[in-house]
Amino acid sequence: MLRFALLGSGNVRISVGVIAALATYFGERPLDLRFWDGDVERADLFDRFARLCFTVARSAHELSTVATPEEALEECGRVLIAVDENCASRYFKGRPEAREPDRVERAIECFLLQVPEGTPILDLTGAVSPLRRGVRRSAPWPEQEDERELTARPHQVLRWIHGEEYVNDLLAQHEHTPLKAWLDELEQAETR
Repeated sequence: MLRFALLGSGNVRISVGVIAALATYFGERPLDLRFWDGDVERADLFDRFARLCFTVARSAHELSTVATPEEALEECGRVLIAVDENCASRYFKGRPEAREPDRVERAIECFLLQVPEGTPILDLTGAVSPLRRGVRRSAPWPEQEDERELTARPHQVLRWIHGEEYVNDLLAQHEHTPLKAWLDELEQAETR
């Protein structure tokens, strides 16, 4: 299995698309996914949602939602950055950095200091310095949504979890994504 860290797993703008793409990703090896977010409630919500999606897609990936970014990054072979304002604020809780305007960038830099050189990183936030080696910025994906849709997103996720709506259409919409293309590209490079 390939260990994969998702930092910012509770990001309401990004995580639904990321989870749907991961659930329908069937590479050469299953993934050992380590989810982390500074917001424990959101981390739990998206953990439950991911488990539902993996079950529906019959994915062999393993999932652990961990308490610290250090746990998520331990021995990881890939890193996905989805850290948002909420996650960064909670990570820095009680420290002056929690109120800084660049808290997302600062939190991500703290995390990336723990990532071994050469580990592939995909940045979905646009907050990672483009000069940092090993980092690829994703094309704008998932698509931008308005604030009203983002506010309603956790409620939609709960409807999927409770079986009030099915995730099949969502999974089908994420068959071809920049995340899956990145994973396929890395897998092909490893087999050469």
